[in-house]
Amino acid sequence: MSDGSDEEYHFYLPSDDTETTETTIHSLKLGIDDWLKVFDRMDKRETECLAVDETGNLTKIMIRKSERHIAEGIRWRVFARDGYTCQYCLRKGIPMTVDHLVTWTAGGPTIDENLLTSCRKCNQIRADMPFAEWLQSNKYQKRSKDVSSELRERLLRLSETLDDIPKSFFNAFNVR
Repeated sequence: MSDGSDEEYHFYLPSDDTETTETTIHSLKLGIDDWLKVFDRMDKRETECLAVDETGNLTKIMIRKSERHIAEGIRWRVFARDGYTCQYCLRKGIPMTVDHLVTWTAGGPTIDENLLTSCRKCNQIRADMPFAEWLQSNKYQKRSKDVSSELRERLLRLSETLDDIPKSFFNAFNVR
């Protein structure tokens, strides 16, 4: 559970006591290794972690969620910006997703500058491949055979700006 460092990081959970209207916050101490495990598993449906509560007792916490959610406002803004067209294969009129340029698992935030309209097939094929690597891959070359040289150039220029996109908490610790 502990990474051996002297630093403590706290995870605050609200009280689950339904008998009182008072707010009680429980603090769990997690070392950096444990925090990294939590962040790494945040995209999974269910995460289990061990922590020490405020009384020093070992506590198991469970984090459950149904799926990663991108706010509709952001999603539709990105779709409109990209002309409701997959930016990898130029398909239209099929179910679209938004793709994180700096992948979500690499700490890429869900902000307009880090999102691109993608058909489900292209998004699935790219998966967690770094954006610059994806643009050079044979899989992208096959998917993008109808893409203009102007769009290819725009995506290459876009890949050069990804260092300017802020990363999530765990990337501050040079993980991955």
